[in-house]
Amino acid sequence: MNAANSIRVIEKILDAAKTAISPEAARFSLADILVGIIVQKLIPRLGGGLALASEILIINPAVKSLIREGKIYQLESTIQTSREEGMISMEKAVEELVRKGEVSAEEARKIKLNI
Repeated sequence: MNAANSIRVIEKILDAAKTAISPEAARFSLADILVGIIVQKLIPRLGGGLALASEILIINPAVKSLIREGKIYQLESTIQTSREEGMISMEKAVEELVRKGEVSAEEARKIKLNI
């Protein structure tokens, strides 16, 4: 699925399901079956080639609850506060690539504008 981040993936799935079942049923079903979401972007690397930035959303009880309640907009803060569980936002992943000197700050800004 082509999406900028995990939140947009969930929104796209729920939008597609609306025609077949109720929005509430779609949210509950998705929360029950989803294990995680990984969104990947290739960014031009300094010196040539491409660097991979990955957003990782792991479905834990808090994430399931937010999906069931339709509070998708709160997932970003859950991702940010759940680093120890292995989650990372696209923004943080790109920032780490800049900090490591793998991609330029200019390329990072371009990615942030499209998130």
